[in-house]
Amino acid sequence: MDALTTPDVVTLRATDSVYPSSGQLITAARDCGVTGNGRVSVKADYSPGETSISLVETATSDDLSTWTEWQAVGANGELESPARKYIKYRVTLSTTNTARTPTLTSISLYDNPKPLYTKLGYARPVILDSDGNVEAVLDNAYDIIVTSEINGVDELESKLPFQDSKRAYIDNEKTVRIVSDTYRIRTITDDKEESGKAITTVYAEAAFYDLAYP
Repeated sequence: MDALTTPDVVTLRATDSVYPSSGQLITAARDCGVTGNGRVSVKADYSPGETSISLVETATSDDLSTWTEWQAVGANGELESPARKYIKYRVTLSTTNTARTPTLTSISLYDNPKPLYTKLGYARPVILDSDGNVEAVLDNAYDIIVTSEINGVDELESKLPFQDSKRAYIDNEKTVRIVSDTYRIRTITDDKEESGKAITTVYAEAAFYDLAYP
């Protein structure tokens, strides 16, 4: 593995310009701090059909001495290792073209704690800041559709009146949570319904969406 040639990224290590078919990165231990259902997101540059992040595994520990067995994350990035104080990752980079390598750029762990809607009795999207703190609850959101399929598609769509005061919190790449799932806003469309009412339509993908296909 090569973590030195290009700053802040990891690639397969080439020998005489030829990359091996696969390689593994094992990270240093870091704080875990998961209180709910953890999900892992791996971001990388890849060439479809040639290079990939083929496997992501985790191990956890309370004392940095005794670790759980390596456990592959779920199909949608779910953390399958038991919640412990510390976590480390084992990431497998693969290629079928020895002239190309995938490029791993980041590994993130998202904590999905208990739902924010226990007292509300119904789910509404919640906009989070970069630190995961609540910025706004979109109380007036409607036509909320969550698409979650076996093939890994996990998307959130919703509408909000354009004049809603909380429209100002909506921006591309902002994090939005609904119940215990976390999404990243990808597109924002301002339009009018047939009635003439101005609305904002928000499309978001799961924060772990790039796990298999960065």
